[in-house]
Amino acid sequence: MRIISKFKDYYDSSAGYGVDLTQVFLRNEERYSLRMKEKPPIAVAIEKSVNMVSDRLVLLASERYEVVHVGFCGKIYTGISGPVFENGSVVKDHANMIVRRIYWKVDDIPLEELSKEGKVSLFHMYSLHRSGGRVKTVKTLKEWFEMNKNLLVQEDLELFTEHNLVVFSLIPSKEEVIVNSVLKECEFQTLKDPFTAFQDISMFVSGVLSGSGKEMIQLADRDRITAHGFDHKSFRKEAGKRKA
Repeated sequence: MRIISKFKDYYDSSAGYGVDLTQVFLRNEERYSLRMKEKPPIAVAIEKSVNMVSDRLVLLASERYEVVHVGFCGKIYTGISGPVFENGSVVKDHANMIVRRIYWKVDDIPLEELSKEGKVSLFHMYSLHRSGGRVKTVKTLKEWFEMNKNLLVQEDLELFTEHNLVVFSLIPSKEEVIVNSVLKECEFQTLKDPFTAFQDISMFVSGVLSGSGKEMIQLADRDRITAHGFDHKSFRKEAGKRKA
């Protein structure tokens, strides 16, 4: 698979020989604010699917952590964004701002943080209000991961095939959908290693999306020839000396 993109991601290094370079993943990043009065259909569809997932989650009563979602090859993954810790202390940058990362697995969170009870956040209060108070809440990360363990990976092939999606991300507090987002910035490499991520994308683009009936990127004949290792001279007969 050939990736056409203006930016690099962590799985790009796995693109090598032995793959079908005639298959293309056009990785253009697109950002849509969820505050837009008239959102494009792709943003509306992603927000709707993510809300269906988040509305089923048990909420974490904490101002330190927030839920994040990444769409990847037909599935919606849910993780949690929180502070980076070093020797038991929160890491801060040169501007004295808390350094954050996304945790996809409970094993990545320091043990001492798992059982700490957090304060109720504004987003938590908003979520309770939106649900009419029907959503169950927990106070520790350990409880949150345990109660939501069967909801953290949800399949939604219809969303991806209908809108020709491969990757997207949505952090509710930022109120923004990013199509073809940089997975490295989402710490997704802690969930899928570079080789697995590249292979998953390659198989999804060539197998699922190419058979969905939606328009896919096609290579010109010149690009196909180059992709197979030939050049402009490969099919030309060298001019020889004329016989006298």
